[in-house]
Amino acid sequence: MEPGDRVLSLLNGIRGLAAVAILFWHYQHFYFPPGQFAPSAGFQARLPLYALFWPLYDFGHYAVQIFWILSGVVFAHVYLQSAVTTRGFAVNRFARLYPLHLLTLLAMAVLQGIAERRVGGPVIYFVNGPGQFLQHLLMASGWGFAGGRDSFNAPMWSVSAEMAAYLVFWVSRRWLVRHGLLWPMVFVAAGVAARAAGIENDIVRCLYHFMAGVGVLVIARAIPQARLLLGLSAATVIEGLAGLLVLPFESAMPLAVLLVSAGLLMASLALDRAVGARLARASNTLGDSAYGLYLWHVPVQAALFLAFPRVGDLAALASRPLFLGSFIGGMLLLAWLSFRLIERPARIAIRKLAGERRPDPPVSAP
Repeated sequence: MEPGDRVLSLLNGIRGLAAVAILFWHYQHFYFPPGQFAPSAGFQARLPLYALFWPLYDFGHYAVQIFWILSGVVFAHVYLQSAVTTRGFAVNRFARLYPLHLLTLLAMAVLQGIAERRVGGPVIYFVNGPGQFLQHLLMASGWGFAGGRDSFNAPMWSVSAEMAAYLVFWVSRRWLVRHGLLWPMVFVAAGVAARAAGIENDIVRCLYHFMAGVGVLVIARAIPQARLLLGLSAATVIEGLAGLLVLPFESAMPLAVLLVSAGLLMASLALDRAVGARLARASNTLGDSAYGLYLWHVPVQAALFLAFPRVGDLAALASRPLFLGSFIGGMLLLAWLSFRLIERPARIAIRKLAGERRPDPPVSAP
């Protein structure tokens, strides 16, 4: 696998599936009573098809860590040993992330303004002052400043935290993998140790997951034999799951997510060249839609709150399986249209305006 030579279709598909998991996790927003930043008591019993989708409803938020690890794989694939300049890297990141972020931020600001007039207060996220808006505008909502994480289009916090990981990766890229796994694993070990010591910081968590992804790519390049890599991936997944059986759940779950995600991404790299054209197209379409799924779903939910302002009406509707299917299907369509009509044209236009003549990297994150 040469750096940056092609789209990694299976990784693209995993990114899309992780975004769908976030939709299930945030489905609880439909059960937020007015003025309350938490679902009503016993809401799980009302979730449609809960018996089937309970892992996504209950643990879908761990998809954020999957995004971070996957970003590390992708950045290492695209940019290690690459001739892209620092200016080109910055332009690529801005063109990829900012246009849709700005659009959905403005959409959420307008919707919250309408909510103030129509229902007497904001919906879903309730701290939406000028300071929080500035944090979002500067893509700093995940940096630990007051109220930024849970305001306006809140899911952006995890992408904001990634900005620090991008910077560390870019500055260290010349020596990061010079000694194989050494330095990526130093970052991972330091991050795990910080978490064990009770240091909870989104940027630190993002950084060590991101570096774990870099380590996954280093391993994949060191083991070109697909069978051997699949064997290692299986062992990694089993180790992660075994931790859930012997350690307290709260401490075991983050480590399990790290190991299981790393193992699954190794497997996807091992199998990527064997993917058929049809599956590759489907995976890439889903992956291309991931950023739109991530950033559009909260504005859509806010709009639905305004469309059904009577207390309980939206929750009753959301409890129907048909509504769940319509919501997921509608979001997939909206995200695909967003990529085709907004994200890709904006990225091309910004790169052209910035004078970037190199081709856009074949795989981009998040």
